[in-house]
Amino acid sequence: MNFAAASNMNPLSGRHVMIVAAHPDDETLGAGACLGDAKRITLVHSTDGSRSHLKAISKGFATREHYGRARQAELRQAFLLLSVEKCFVSLDIRDQRVAFHIAETARALGRIFVERNPDLIVTHAFEGGHPDHDATAMAVHLAWRTLKESMPLYEMTGYHNATGKDVYGGFIPRSETDAICIVLSPEAQARKKAMLAAFASQKSVVRRYPLDSESFRPAPYYEFSAAPHAGTMFYEKHRLAMTWQKWCVLADQASHAFAARSLL
Repeated sequence: MNFAAASNMNPLSGRHVMIVAAHPDDETLGAGACLGDAKRITLVHSTDGSRSHLKAISKGFATREHYGRARQAELRQAFLLLSVEKCFVSLDIRDQRVAFHIAETARALGRIFVERNPDLIVTHAFEGGHPDHDATAMAVHLAWRTLKESMPLYEMTGYHNATGKDVYGGFIPRSETDAICIVLSPEAQARKKAMLAAFASQKSVVRRYPLDSESFRPAPYYEFSAAPHAGTMFYEKHRLAMTWQKWCVLADQASHAFAARSLL
């Protein structure tokens, strides 16, 4: 069944798609409807979606671990609505800590890419949105650049603050790559809405995303120590325990650590 109104344009259609996302719900927000046209789905998450005991309590859970398990359960509930073969992999890093584990995340992803051998990889754009999004994107790119056999790498939308205003579900334009915008049929929109309803703990974020389309683009080559845009990053504006200066230090450390291990 075609879930998108323009399924012939859907780069995920008929393929074994590996989504590498930071948190359970990122994949649905960015690609949930279009994934319904995939032949097979491998969902890889760098985090368990849970940051701290206090955050868990604020969400109504007894412990951080309970919150993390609830987020995994929400993910699996959402994907019951897609009659596509699927598997779930989590690296179980704590929320907002991927930037401190980029090199080891990249090494783990490299093994997963080889073992699972997808037709296509989709991950976050590097846009200064959430630090886990950027760190996961960097880990994916580091691992992907070492593959002996190339496979297409695409990006899905997230959120950013490039214009000084929060943008959800849209890319920062780049001259070297064009976005493919898939306009979703009413059926596709309804199914995506039902999938997102499974993420009960994330209502405040989910409601900010549009439901009428999903966009993808071939991933450009990033220099991860070059700012994705001028001005304040989304994670700085919203105080997500990261600054651009700190990111540059961590990205540089990760690049050297990954390169050093690759030479062994």
